[in-house]
Amino acid sequence: MNIRQVQFSGNLVTKDLSPRDAWRVTFTLAEYLSVSEKAEQRQTTGLIQEQQGEGAATVSAAEAEALTGFETFLGKLDQALA
Repeated sequence: MNIRQVQFSGNLVTKDLSPRDAWRVTFTLAEYLSVSEKAEQRQTTGLIQEQQGEGAATVSAAEAEALTGFETFLGKLDQALA
């Protein structure tokens, strides 16, 4: 079964089974936001909006200067190997 979330629906019935020191519990569950319902919601929300970028570097100059000595060494090593 592929059930993720449920809600109680209907009645909750309990019965004491005295000689056995037990209870019989009867209830009904209804599926809530099942996999198929979530897929249907995704389809009705529409397509993903197109994302656009300028192509500029994402690292600012201040961040680039804040490299540690080890990071600088690794950068030079990377350039030498390339």
